Amino acid sequence: MVSFIFLSQTLKLNVDAASNAGKSGYGGIIRDHNGDLYYAVEKYATNDSPLEAELDALLFCLQVYKTKGLYGIQVEVDSSMVVKMTTHMMAHWRLHNKLSQVLSIFKSLDATIEHIYREKNLAADWIAGNSMRKEQNFVWEAVTADQAMQRLIQLDKSGLPQLRIS
Repeated sequence: MVSFIFLSQTLKLNVDAASNAGKSGYGGIIRDHNGDLYYAVEKYATNDSPLEAELDALLFCLQVYKTKGLYGIQVEVDSSMVVKMTTHMMAHWRLHNKLSQVLSIFKSLDATIEHIYREKNLAADWIAGNSMRKEQNFVWEAVTADQAMQRLIQLDKSGLPQLRIS
């Protein structure tokens, strides 16, 4: 069983990428300690690999987060490879520049990163998939979030555990 937990006074950024046949979508959702939506972003892109898409999604979402003037962030991703790259500061040479940019923004934002199960990342996953399917870029604020996203946010806020089948 997996449930979504919000730490007191912490902003949380969930990031995910969807990738298929060179097409990618990035999704990021920023929420406060109550689980309420601040911003959600999606971006359509093309990538060589799913790992590159995951790292690009993280970089894109961090850049958006930084432009909003928000600091102190708990980043959660369901890609264990992205977590390993950021914590060990090592990446394939093709991804090294992007990783350096991510680490620089992490430092300036006083950010932490952790791996989570896919079931805890449903909202970011939905946003990434939506972007890839529609080939669009979009930024939501709380008042502009559509019903599907609102349902996923409410599910997370409820704290109800979700079944994880391995």
